[in-house]
Amino acid sequence: MPQREARLGQDGLAEARRRIGNMLTRRLSTKGSHSLLSRHEILGVVGEEFHELVHTVKEGNKEDVADELIDLAVACIVGMASLRWVDW
Repeated sequence: MPQREARLGQDGLAEARRRIGNMLTRRLSTKGSHSLLSRHEILGVVGEEFHELVHTVKEGNKEDVADELIDLAVACIVGMASLRWVDW
């Protein structure tokens, strides 16, 4: 049976922002604050995280999916922040 649409509450959005922020901080502390070097590197990093998400969704573990969504969000943030340095 299809699930009904639910509204995203401020608590859920705040939790998502907190978890993404924590992972971004961890990523910067472990890998440094270096930008991605090209649009192709951005695509590669985001694409890899997306493929990991697809694989995890097929496995069906909700918390693992949440973790992969966080990793994808962090990759997108780093990609966006890197655009200023990428020679187009």
